[in-house]
Amino acid sequence: MFVTPMMNINTQTDCVPPYRQQLESEEVMKKSIAALILTTATFSGAALADLQHGLTLDVSPQKGGAWVVVERAGQPQAGATVSIQADATQSYVTADNGRVFVHSNVESARSLTFKATDSEGNTASAKRLIPSNRS
Repeated sequence: MFVTPMMNINTQTDCVPPYRQQLESEEVMKKSIAALILTTATFSGAALADLQHGLTLDVSPQKGGAWVVVERAGQPQAGATVSIQADATQSYVTADNGRVFVHSNVESARSLTFKATDSEGNTASAKRLIPSNRS
């Protein structure tokens, strides 16, 4: 007598139509993307909140120095002291619009670190490449 082997079929996993498998994988992908967006938004919000409490510098390099704008929470900081970190002997004070031109005496192009301090002692710094003074 000939006996045919019986196949053990799990109807929940072995007989799933291909379109259903595709739908399930799309659901997993949607959940992964949602988790990624939520994580990104959380860290971005924390960084933005940190920026709103501290000073920010907007440094615009020019020949012979840079224009520096000092702000805190989006408001210009009048009377903030700005200096070049390598030359602490020379400092500049921002005007009412929070802006000041910081002179640099370097002949060749060089990266300089600008440091600002407001009246409350908050500090911020930014490093920028200052172009050569040569024409």
